[in-house]
Amino acid sequence: MKEIITNLIGNALKFTDVGFIKVIVDVHRVHKHLSKIDIVISVQDSGIGIPKEAQSKIFNMFEQQENQDARKYGGTGLGLAISKKLATLMGGSLDVQSDVGKGSVFILKLNHLDIASMQNETVQSDLALNHTAINFEKAMILVADDVDQNRQLIKESFDSTLIEVIEAVNGQEAIEKTKTYPIDLILMDIRMPILDGYSATRIIKESCDIPIIALTASIMLEELTKIKEQRFDGYLRKPVSKNELFNELAKFLKYTAKLSEAPHEEVIEVDNAADLKNFLHELDIEPLYQDAIAQNDLKIIAQFASVLRELSTRHTITYLQQYSQTLLDKIDTFDIAQIETLLHDYPKIMKNLMQKVH
Repeated sequence: MKEIITNLIGNALKFTDVGFIKVIVDVHRVHKHLSKIDIVISVQDSGIGIPKEAQSKIFNMFEQQENQDARKYGGTGLGLAISKKLATLMGGSLDVQSDVGKGSVFILKLNHLDIASMQNETVQSDLALNHTAINFEKAMILVADDVDQNRQLIKESFDSTLIEVIEAVNGQEAIEKTKTYPIDLILMDIRMPILDGYSATRIIKESCDIPIIALTASIMLEELTKIKEQRFDGYLRKPVSKNELFNELAKFLKYTAKLSEAPHEEVIEVDNAADLKNFLHELDIEPLYQDAIAQNDLKIIAQFASVLRELSTRHTITYLQQYSQTLLDKIDTFDIAQIETLLHDYPKIMKNLMQKVH
């Protein structure tokens, strides 16, 4: 939602020289029994407007309005196409109403959003620990969640640590795993099939005192009270950031602080100077890179990354293989900020490599 709203407001600012920009949020419907709402967010401006014939095209990858001044308004941009895609992935919609010379209004509709209550809850804005500053001692944790992707995201957070992760897909399996493995801590999803997190926690706590952290996608005040009453030792909202996860676990698991390191420039290693020379001699993608920068077109950026990956693989330039693969991964996940950062870093990387052959 943040990405969509940022893109829509950014466009309104770009195309409105005088007048106004309004962001209006309406609660369209409340589903009290589900603790969910339907909302409509409108971003309205008094800018240049969009011709009727162009309105059906502006959400395409990567259409630009005809006769639009690219020097004034920039390239085609990724914003609207990605915003439309994100809205669809969230089960919603994104539409436009506009008149030339009178302005535009972009309408984002999102249904069945969870309502979260922050009443009587102490919110810590600055987490005490930075996850990069601590090393957990050897421990075993159990992640109980029926969604495989949720388990994998948490599991990946402990890569390069001494934490071993055991998985369970429901509350009953979580109970069995605590009998089989020396579990030091449990991350327990609230809603799971066969046996939910509340029931599983109650049963586990009857026989042992393993710290159990509740995982929940949405916390109403009543649910927060229930979590505290059901002998959970803490809770985390999903999706859980690595910093939030490490801060919560640090309350129960032993860890040591990492020694701070002085900042240093990244060193790019090259295994074979001859391979690098051949690579640089064959490399001819500067026009493609410049086109990617100018157009902001994901297809062109992906083409640039693919060509670079193919050449760097052929000549065994490991650093650029990793760089180009990372860029392709960020394109797949629509990570605009990281795409821009990676593209910005490319000239510095090439300058560094060229210095190694002189």
